[in-house]
Amino acid sequence: MTKTEFEQSEFSDKMGLYSVVRRDDEGKLISVSYSEIYHDKINRAAVILDEATKFADDKEFSNYLTI
Repeated sequence: MTKTEFEQSEFSDKMGLYSVVRRDDEGKLISVSYSEIYHDKINRAAVILDEATKFADDKEFSNYLTI
């Protein structure tokens, strides 16, 4: 993708801070959210953080890990 191609393309969330620009099956530029692309990794990290709360000595830190 060139800068010109990006600037001339029209798609939703083009300048989104929480998305990635990719090409669809037809070669058009699209925006895909991080949560969709990295779904499995985000869920794995959430499980690990939830487990970590059991080992935290500080209650406030334990609560922070669940945010």
